[in-house]
Amino acid sequence: MEKQLSEKLPRIEVVDALRGFAVMAILLVHNLEHFIFPVYPTGDPGWLNILNDGVFNITFSLFAGKAYAIFALLFGFTFYIQSANQQRKGKDFGYRFLWRLVLLAVFATVNAAFFPAGDVLLLFVVVGVVLFVVRKWSDCAILVTAIVFLLQPVEWYHYIVSLYDPSHTLPDLGVGAMYQEVAAYTKEGNLGEFLWKNITYGQKASLYWALGAGRFWQTAGLFLMGLYIGRKQLFVSSETNTRFWVKALSISAIAFAPLFQLKELVMASDSLLVRGTVGTAYVAEVCIHGSVGCIFCVALSKGRLQEVCIQSSLLWKNESEQLYRTVYCRCCHLFPVRTVSRSLLWICA
Repeated sequence: MEKQLSEKLPRIEVVDALRGFAVMAILLVHNLEHFIFPVYPTGDPGWLNILNDGVFNITFSLFAGKAYAIFALLFGFTFYIQSANQQRKGKDFGYRFLWRLVLLAVFATVNAAFFPAGDVLLLFVVVGVVLFVVRKWSDCAILVTAIVFLLQPVEWYHYIVSLYDPSHTLPDLGVGAMYQEVAAYTKEGNLGEFLWKNITYGQKASLYWALGAGRFWQTAGLFLMGLYIGRKQLFVSSETNTRFWVKALSISAIAFAPLFQLKELVMASDSLLVRGTVGTAYVAEVCIHGSVGCIFCVALSKGRLQEVCIQSSLLWKNESEQLYRTVYCRCCHLFPVRTVSRSLLWICA
């Protein structure tokens, strides 16, 4: 027994720090959203509305989206840790992982009962099957597949088709109407109906929104990136890895400005299809959000986490307001059918 325990991979502190940051950001962001129940007091004085708007914008600038990639990426990384520990014992972790996904689905269902608009963990269950499929692939194959997923191939397909067929439109999944109904039964105050519809209709609305917002491909790509990082031991504290994260942070920060301006030009298009497809590629967000993880890795390796956290906040760019515009404007529904930005680090149920 002692030999088996000694064979386990040592605990990596940077992963604990990143996971803690993600959980903290989830709580802060969902707190402002009233946990996906956008009912706000009316008749507030002007100064309080200004303060509320300021807190909302600052919180979303620092945390909204940043935690999603960390949370999803660490899901893939945790799969690597568990799989590697089982391989040291001569076992295949794949089928045990599928059983854990079943248990996670049960947990997601129970959690969703008390949370309007579905639970993101159910999306993790569906997409998590990708990790089972690729668990024996080479590092190169996993990296290439992750990049393809993160580039949003479905969105690019719709855009390319629209170039040859001007009548081509994005599929309407009816997400807006779903969330209107979610908000309606939540406001009625019937506990039994609230619990049951959250489990059924709310979960369906969440999955449909994720499908229309490019979350399925995005999450799969982040899972694979976490698996790849684990295989390459990039979270292990060493001078080599510190230099790698510093270099990655520098490249991301430099590339962000021109790529973000390019994205702004795309989003200024009058075409809804262009904004909903090319804009989904979020090339600029890939760079800036990738730098968040670099900052934490560099900080922890140097023992200066607090100092870097404060300084790095200047680099974090606000998510597009339109993602949460319906919540921000106190509307009855929660999310638009199609958002204009699907960045690499969102976290919302």
